[in-house]
Amino acid sequence: MILTLLCPAKINLFLHVVGKRDDGYHLLESLVCFADYGDALSLAKSTSTTLTLTGDFAPALQHTPLEDNLIIKAHRALEQHINSPPPTAFTLQKNLPLGGGIGGGSANAAATLKGLCTLYNLTVTQESLHHIATTLGADIPVCLAGTPSLMTGIGENIAPVSLPCTRRTSSESRQSASESDGFSSNEAQCSSSYTSIVTQKNDTCSKESRDYEQVLNAVLVTPPIHVPTKDVFKALQGAFSQPLPPLQMDTTEALKTLLHNTRNDLEAPALRLFPALQKPLEILTQQHGCWLTRLSGSGATCFGLFETAAQATTAAHAIKKQHSDWWVQSTTLG
Repeated sequence: MILTLLCPAKINLFLHVVGKRDDGYHLLESLVCFADYGDALSLAKSTSTTLTLTGDFAPALQHTPLEDNLIIKAHRALEQHINSPPPTAFTLQKNLPLGGGIGGGSANAAATLKGLCTLYNLTVTQESLHHIATTLGADIPVCLAGTPSLMTGIGENIAPVSLPCTRRTSSESRQSASESDGFSSNEAQCSSSYTSIVTQKNDTCSKESRDYEQVLNAVLVTPPIHVPTKDVFKALQGAFSQPLPPLQMDTTEALKTLLHNTRNDLEAPALRLFPALQKPLEILTQQHGCWLTRLSGSGATCFGLFETAAQATTAAHAIKKQHSDWWVQSTTLG
């Protein structure tokens, strides 16, 4: 049996830094969503634990020691918890750029924890998995949840949220069905699994119908710039943001108002350190139908939100044609 899971890109729709602990960790408040695109992690029972890397961004991981990979770290952390090591053959199709601020490695670790529990039918509580995730990295708990969430603390506090329902046009529904039919077998399994998770968590929208959805149309752009997260946090200036009141986003307009009135506190220091990040933000802003552009996390990935899926697809094609060395992906966030 081979189990394949989607490791979706994580997008911080807003990210406020609201304080700093005595141990140096910053306190955050962030609205997080997940793309319908990401890495693919396959797991199979084996006599020894191995990791095989494939995909466009696999070469960037080839020289990383095995014990430093978050997949192996998550595997070992779960081993220690259950006191019964399950040797597993992992295959990672690395589709997401490294160091982009979209949680690729964190999503890999989260998928490892969930996949091992499914593959070996392990009895591990959600509380235990959450605790393991917090020991591995700040973004891993929210990636383990895998649904739209308000993330607070240093990333350990996760509160699920529901996005407003939007009506799709008939052409978009047909396009979505056509694109789903075009998946490879692994991609179809990943997409189906992810959709079922979102449906279970956000069931206020009657998602049995393709006419409604709780997603945002987006384009992700990552220029070939390495942005060290620690450097961006060190470059933060000024007072911390104040915690927000309870989020109001029961309608599309309310969500737009919320996002226009929030920001990514890491964007300004990232732009001071790496001014070239301004270019993808400007180009996204120029695209037809784009109503918000922002840096995700500490970068280098920038994203734009669009009124329709067709506009996002058109924009992604145009940007990729103009900048062939950038990673560009149209997607939906939910």
